[in-house]
Amino acid sequence: MICSYRSQSHYFSHSGTSLGERIFLIYLNHLHYILDDVIVPSAIKTKWNTDITKLTNDIALLKTWVGLSDVTFTWLVTNFSQKKHDGGYILSPPFYSHPNGYKMAVELNANGYGSGKGSHVSLYLSIMKGPNDYWLQWPYNMSYQLTIVSPTGGLSKSSTIKPTNTGCPHESFERPTSGHNVSCGFAEFLAHTELQQYLKQDNMLITVKIIR
Repeated sequence: MICSYRSQSHYFSHSGTSLGERIFLIYLNHLHYILDDVIVPSAIKTKWNTDITKLTNDIALLKTWVGLSDVTFTWLVTNFSQKKHDGGYILSPPFYSHPNGYKMAVELNANGYGSGKGSHVSLYLSIMKGPNDYWLQWPYNMSYQLTIVSPTGGLSKSSTIKPTNTGCPHESFERPTSGHNVSCGFAEFLAHTELQQYLKQDNMLITVKIIR
């Protein structure tokens, strides 16, 4: 689990727990430094207070999204407009399909790839070289659902990839021989004309559900 207030993005990944449980665990993980009454310089304590305030605000934001209890991976992309302006390519922190499973990451291009360039948000999943690869079944064959969550409880934007029925190259699902495989997903996942419907305080929430 990665620190939830990293500058690039926030994410929560833990199979079998609800979003609320994941948030609670992260919150405790940060607060223990204060509660242990560690003697530290005042400048560090000031930074901690600032970070705790930001974490609290992020938790309040995440609580306004609904329907996240059965996803494998949850990724909050913050400051979306700035990242779009800065080039648009964003790579999520890595996560696993299940305990001791496949290592993965989400690739997002806010300005679009290929047929979606300049008009859509593109969204892909990439299988990465991981510590469990020797024991796993190859090629990868589990379907996965990518979703950009509606922040208002409306209709979210979802699409599903089935490795046995996709136009992606077969290398996308073979055992990785380098850092990561060719990603597989959607060049035209979300039209820019719809973008504002899926942003809240300039944040976008993306989930991945592995269908086993």
